[in-house]
Amino acid sequence: MENSTEKPPFSAIFDFSFTEFISIELIRVLYVFAFIVAGLTMVATILSGFSNGLWWGFGSIIMAPIVFFTIVFFARISLETMIVLFRIAENTRETAEHTKKE
Repeated sequence: MENSTEKPPFSAIFDFSFTEFISIELIRVLYVFAFIVAGLTMVATILSGFSNGLWWGFGSIIMAPIVFFTIVFFARISLETMIVLFRIAENTRETAEHTKKE
């Protein structure tokens, strides 16, 4: 059963008072984007290594996965930190609404 008060996706884009957070919905997209960037960086590392010589190429094959996982790791940590901060803000707002004196 759907909630009749649900807003259309990305309606927060036009919320100029910033009462809704759009970042939480975009986290999955940003994480996929981080994987794409990490993959492209891995390919570029390997191609750059082989353009400098055979031994550099073999070294880049070893380094490319390390670079990939480092980028993905830091992207994940950054995105999780962002989620935590937004959830803290939402919980703080709810607590403030519940403790208002009438």
